[in-house]
Amino acid sequence: MGPGGPGGPGRNRGPDLGKVGQDPNHTVEWLMEQVRDPKSHKQDSKMPANQDLPDDQLRSLAEYLKSLQG
Repeated sequence: MGPGGPGGPGRNRGPDLGKVGQDPNHTVEWLMEQVRDPKSHKQDSKMPANQDLPDDQLRSLAEYLKSLQG
């Protein structure tokens, strides 16, 4: 695949989350809210809201993200 294909130049990527758990403001609850409604923390967020993820799965995801310390 040429430029612009998967992994190529111009690929749209989200932020590196490898250290998201280091920020003391990023509690599990904060992370859950961020996934549910990203605009609650950053009005111009491009991340889509995820209202369909069941609460137990959302909490598991947030706990995993919180564990990422880099």
